[in-house]
Amino acid sequence: MIQDIYPKKFYNEFKKESLKDGDIVLTYDGHSVFTDENFNFPTGSIINKDDAVYIFSIDNTRYFLNISDSKPENFKKTDIRKLRLLPDIEKSFAGETGYHIYYWYQTSRYCGKCGHKTVFSQNERALICPECGNIIYPRINPAVIVCVLNGDKILVSTYADRQYKNIALIAGFCEFGETAEETVRREVMEETGLKVKNIRYYADQPWGFDQDLLFGFICDLDGSDKITIQKSELKTAYFATREEVKNKVDTLSLTGTMINDFAEGKI
Repeated sequence: MIQDIYPKKFYNEFKKESLKDGDIVLTYDGHSVFTDENFNFPTGSIINKDDAVYIFSIDNTRYFLNISDSKPENFKKTDIRKLRLLPDIEKSFAGETGYHIYYWYQTSRYCGKCGHKTVFSQNERALICPECGNIIYPRINPAVIVCVLNGDKILVSTYADRQYKNIALIAGFCEFGETAEETVRREVMEETGLKVKNIRYYADQPWGFDQDLLFGFICDLDGSDKITIQKSELKTAYFATREEVKNKVDTLSLTGTMINDFAEGKI
């Protein structure tokens, strides 16, 4: 998966660090990140050091977020989804993880309680309103990815109105007041009309592209296999064999990993 950068190690503890010329400066504009023709990120010499905020390290490489409006010359805008195509998984992971913090910063520069401009905390990764004291932490959206088994088949779907057109698993966000297992039951019922049982945890994944924390679950069909599609969410939904889903998706995402593990008989 995209976070599996071993033997390199990701360090995300909060630190107050000053930018140096060799450090990486992640610079975003909307849904794009700036890279050169070889998909390398800019380094510390491109901006004023006061406009860079340290966010994490991978081994000894430090990554900063450009919080200014200035954009690096001789670099192009690359849609962050294209980072999934890079052979260098460290770049993919760094770019999408940095985007998570960028999006939080862009949407939290003003206090949602009183409207005053926020400032960076000096003690933790947070934005603070100096007027009313409101503290805003990076938003993390919990969601489930569900592998529904029907004997030797898996429930796959395609989305009704999304850019992603390949097969996927049933997925959805956890609502307030419910457990992740309850989310599994609700989402499968809402999107396909199916009941499930024997819900068990499989794996999880941070997904900075959408500020999500994804929890993968496996479960078994409970009763009828008649599918009733929620047309606002899905275009298709059907049970597929291992051979039918083999080599259909990459393994950067938790969804792709679960589908491939099923195809290989690991699920």
